[in-house]
Amino acid sequence: MDNVTEEKLRRLHGDKSADVFAEIAILGGFGEVGTQEGQLDPDSNLHIAGVLDPANKAVTDGNKNKIKSLISEKKNEPTTK
Repeated sequence: MDNVTEEKLRRLHGDKSADVFAEIAILGGFGEVGTQEGQLDPDSNLHIAGVLDPANKAVTDGNKNKIKSLISEKKNEPTTK
């Protein structure tokens, strides 16, 4: 997922998608999400390809890994009967 939107995250995180979007914005250095002047519009796209690029030293590897985990498709866990 190169472009992160709250809508795309809703498929992965349900009702928590807005919080996850805001967390990714902070971790990736995009800034705070909100409706006030100077804040990132909650309906915007976060282009994260450059953020996750290994050559990008402005974002820590820990933050990159956290972002990757937040945008990855969750694997179905086996159910027990």
